[in-house]
Amino acid sequence: MCGTVSWSGAYTDDACSSDGVNVALLRANLAHLHKIFAQGKPADSREEHYGTAIQLCTDALRLLKQSKADVDLHNKVKGELALTYLVWAVDVANNTTASSPKTREQEALKVFNKALSLYAELGDKKQVASTHYQIASFYSRMISSTVRESSTTENPDGPSSALTSRMEIARRHYEKALHYFGAVEVGKTFVLIHQELADLHMLGGHVEAIEHALLILLNTYEAFSLAASRDSKLEKEEMTSLARDIVAKVKAVLHQLIRLSSGGRTSGNAAITKSKKLEMFKKMYKEVIYYDGYSAGSIVPILGTLRGMYVVQYREIRF
Repeated sequence: MCGTVSWSGAYTDDACSSDGVNVALLRANLAHLHKIFAQGKPADSREEHYGTAIQLCTDALRLLKQSKADVDLHNKVKGELALTYLVWAVDVANNTTASSPKTREQEALKVFNKALSLYAELGDKKQVASTHYQIASFYSRMISSTVRESSTTENPDGPSSALTSRMEIARRHYEKALHYFGAVEVGKTFVLIHQELADLHMLGGHVEAIEHALLILLNTYEAFSLAASRDSKLEKEEMTSLARDIVAKVKAVLHQLIRLSSGGRTSGNAAITKSKKLEMFKKMYKEVIYYDGYSAGSIVPILGTLRGMYVVQYREIRF
């Protein structure tokens, strides 16, 4: 989700030139190099490189302001600063777990918010959405890690209120990401967001939450349908791989819904509804096992069929 920025122009040393614009561009270039130097280094060294890059970009922006440089150049350097914050935030997030000190999580969120604020100032809707997605993914990983670590002391009433609150925060960030990736650029990221959203709902553990996860997965239909009509070979290969993942998740979700709907005792209308839903899930499961996984396009009729089956059966159950 993080891009790169290239710079052009004449570069001279501070001591040899009073040209603030050239010096600013040099500093921006050096900032970009420090992001590259950070890769593969120990944590302390990475943090030092990111800190240096941020200071260089900040100095560059100050010089551009003093030099009354044009807005486009100013925004380009600000974009480099925002990108540095985002790359740093992702780095911190990827090295933070539920057992990490609370300050570590707060640090990651603080750096994410720096990037988010800068991208909002720039009016870069795609990068704003990308940052929301990264924040949501971070929350989801932390939630999943917490659930795994507490699995030995399982709560029969479901997630705690604190965990539920964090799930809601993650969901809101996913929704904000979808303001762009669900309207302007419906493709790979759209599917990834839906996968993670479904996983988040699965953590709820009860039938309603898992059924919601199923619907979220089926909603990837639009992205696969659009991808099937595009000419990009790379995109089709990526979407084919994602299609296999989506179908595997749909099978797993349906299998769990069948298991949960088969257990427990109910009576009256609740028993009738439960029985009808069980039959619906079984029919959907039988349908999805025939998916061949050969291409991204081949998932379209499967998802379309499953969506149609759910709508028809749901109407019958309700009425």
